Amino acid sequence: VGLSSLPGDPERDNLSAGGSSGGGSGFTALYERKLASSMGLTTRAEYMFHSEKEDFTNNIRVSGSEALFLVGARTFGSKTLHGRAGVGVSLYSESVKNTAGVDLDTGFTRAYGVFELGGGLNLGRVRFQMGVLFATGPGDPNIPSLGTRFMGTFAIDLYRKAEPLPKSPPMPNGPPTAPPTGGALGSR
Repeated sequence: VGLSSLPGDPERDNLSAGGSSGGGSGFTALYERKLASSMGLTTRAEYMFHSEKEDFTNNIRVSGSEALFLVGARTFGSKTLHGRAGVGVSLYSESVKNTAGVDLDTGFTRAYGVFELGGGLNLGRVRFQMGVLFATGPGDPNIPSLGTRFMGTFAIDLYRKAEPLPKSPPMPNGPPTAPPTGGALGSR
């Protein structure tokens, strides 16, 4: 589990130019499973709170939230560094409120296809991950595109399956035996 950050894009955040609530932060849950010696499955769910933006010229306030679900592959060759690629969906909701007292509140909720390329650094149970998210267009000219975004995650492993212990090589003389009991030195 961890925390995620999605920096805003000044061009997309410009409400006067039809922008949206771009940047934000939220929570993440990650599950990974090693499938081969150097590759594995990765799944991630994120919930992001997009920061509220206000355009005083047009009397509007925009806020949003986003649920992101990704599944993909990651490398397992190194215990410290990894790369990953994934596909998924972003369910993005945006609310637009009129701040001039006129009841013109609008908003939308849309699903966007998402592709991610990224990598990470594992330091024991602590993880730092960075990625680039490419989102498909909404298919509606009145709905803003999510575009290309950068995302960072800081997480801590709550559960990690223990690595199997390496097998010991066989002993040349067989397993050790217990010393004999009783006998002249061991009894009265």
